[in-house]
This record gives sequence, structure tokens and C-alpha cells, in this order.
Amino acid sequence: MESSCDVTAKILLTGPCRVGKTNILQQFLGTGFKDNYIATIGAVFGAKTLQYGDKKVKLQIWDTSGDEKYKSVLGAYYVGAAVIVVIFDITNEDSFKKVPEIFSSARKSVSKDTKFILVGNKLDLSESRVVKYDEVKALAQDQGVLYLEASAKDDTNVNTIFMEAAGLILGIKAKDD
Repeated sequence: MESSCDVTAKILLTGPCRVGKTNILQQFLGTGFKDNYIATIGAVFGAKTLQYGDKKVKLQIWDTSGDEKYKSVLGAYYVGAAVIVVIFDITNEDSFKKVPEIFSSARKSVSKDTKFILVGNKLDLSESRVVKYDEVKALAQDQGVLYLEASAKDDTNVNTIFMEAAGLILGIKAKDD
């Protein structure tokens, strides 16, 4: 039986289709990367408790569909989110071009206290990278958000995403690389 937590918070994973949101969640929860692609319909939920310093933080994580046909219900998932993780694929320029619109849409549906993290996924495919790191850092700086790069496939920085989210929830300044 799990002991009590100091904080319970909602985290939302969002971004275009096929950027790896579900695989990031699955890696974090310990169920591993899956090569076969099955589109998320609506949203998938998972939860995990992290130890952050002397605090226990329970993350309730919602993995949302990136499919345009679910866009109208996405606003409902934003409500109550402490941290929104916007994910794009570093090998797909179109996925990155959608990021500003995602930030704009999300900010209309959340409180001013909601924090954001931008994640460039598929770092394991860096030889196929088309989105320039400096361009992403500039966008992150413009949006006032932390930027991380990750690979759901080889589990690079997956835990870091959620540890940074826990830090933001607890009011601890995120790292800046």
C-alpha cells in the first residue's frame, strides 16, 4: 500500500500525432517502448509517485490524442493541469510548427499558475534531425518554458521530464541548460 503524498498534481502530455507521447508515458511508468503505433483515442491516464527531495509527489498523467478530430475536447483535459508537457518530434518539422498554436490554445484553458515544459522527442534519431536546436531554444525562451530533449525509445531524459515537472509543481526553479 502506497504511503501518503505531500502533493498530487495533474500533468498533461500534449502535441501532434506520432511524436511519442504515449511511449514517453509508457517508459516513465515502466511498461517500456512499443514500436507498433496505436493512436491514442481521447486520452490515456497513468499515475506514479516520485520522491523529490524530502517530498512525495504523485503525478496523475494524462496522455492526450494529437489527432485533429479530438482537438475540440482537448480544452477539457487542460483544466486543472499543474504542468503541461508539449511534445514534438525533432525529425518532423511539421510537428514543431504546430507547437506555438498548442501553447496558445493551452494557455486559453489553464490558470496563470500552470507551468509548461517543451520536449523534443526522438533524440535517438538525431542523425535524421530537421528541427534546429537553436530554433527550439529560441521558441522556448520566447514562451518562457523549459526545453528538454528526450528519446522514449532509449529512455533518454524520460525521468528528467517528470522530475522537472515535479520541481515546477513544488515551486523549485527548473534547470536551464
